[in-house]
Amino acid sequence: MAVYFDHRIEAPDSSDVPFQLTWHSSLPILAVASSSPATGGKVDLYLQQGEHVESCHVVRPHQPTGLRWHPTKPVLAVGWDNGEVVLLTHPPGDQTVLPGVHTTTIKLLEWSSFGSRLVTGDESGALAVWKVDARGRLHGNHLVKHEYKKPLTCCIFRPSTPGDDVAMLARASVRGDERALDKFSWKGAPLKMGPQEGLGFFICTADGKVHSVDEYCKTSVLLSVEGSIKKLLYIEKTEALAVITENLMLSQYALGPEGGAQEIMKGKLSSKSGQNVDVVWTEDGLLITASGEQVIRLWDLERDDNYVLSLDETLGYERGEMINCVSYCAGKEILAAGTTNGRIAMWRMVVQSGSSRGDTKPQWKLQTPTEIGGNVTQLQSK
Repeated sequence: MAVYFDHRIEAPDSSDVPFQLTWHSSLPILAVASSSPATGGKVDLYLQQGEHVESCHVVRPHQPTGLRWHPTKPVLAVGWDNGEVVLLTHPPGDQTVLPGVHTTTIKLLEWSSFGSRLVTGDESGALAVWKVDARGRLHGNHLVKHEYKKPLTCCIFRPSTPGDDVAMLARASVRGDERALDKFSWKGAPLKMGPQEGLGFFICTADGKVHSVDEYCKTSVLLSVEGSIKKLLYIEKTEALAVITENLMLSQYALGPEGGAQEIMKGKLSSKSGQNVDVVWTEDGLLITASGEQVIRLWDLERDDNYVLSLDETLGYERGEMINCVSYCAGKEILAAGTTNGRIAMWRMVVQSGSSRGDTKPQWKLQTPTEIGGNVTQLQSK
């Protein structure tokens, strides 16, 4: 049975109103964006038990609009509503301001899988690609700037690809496989000894277009849907792209090896009308949404199946208690949800005896709630 601890963060100013938070994916550092009528916008870093890192305190007369951690280094990209982008380094608190490319609200920040590139985009449709060195430091000016003329809504990088299996190639060469022999010869392409970072990415605009940007930063229109795109998901197993629009239309597209995309599925995601929808995507191909209802909805895109999880009054939840937000911890296979009554609901994935995760629908067991008070509006798993 898992044991959970709660720690109240030691905020330097209790009057600040926090509105965005994000954990580093591999380090115990929490970034929190907050606002204050007196001083403007702030970004602070905290350690695992809520200790404030005094050296990492950023204040601006503007509001922060985005937080994104480098995948491995303790470097946080912060976007602001005046178009400024700052790289904040923990623990020294060094602040690197990116050269002025943007003049309107920063709408997106995205790192490549190994963190060698950073993409920044703003409300006017300007996008810039930056190179970052192995220590997470900015390397010169931007590599390229594109003008899409429409607000940018989301961005995802293609995942890294595996390197060549040298042992397998050697065995194939002994058997006389010409392609394997070419790999070892000077005529063939150089061997890729380890995972290769994906430098191509997809970018979405408010007019429903998805643009593909290759590793050389050349851009082209990949596909177009009706309505602004809210979420873009890359399904690695099938090399497909899933698109969710603001009116909750879900489409899947098969990506061709030479570019292009073909629609293979389209459907409407159910939700409570007029509510903001929190969307979470898992590596197992599960799409999870919460929209202020008494249930959360799950779509298994691989099996083309959907179902709901609800709260249980016998475990301590209340009648009429609504779910605002969701988060998923892949390492512990736990799904968490925040409620209007100040509770954290957690479901643990249970695999039935004699079966494996690959051949059966996941079974979720609801746990007794964790009480934190207030109205829980945002969750993120560490």
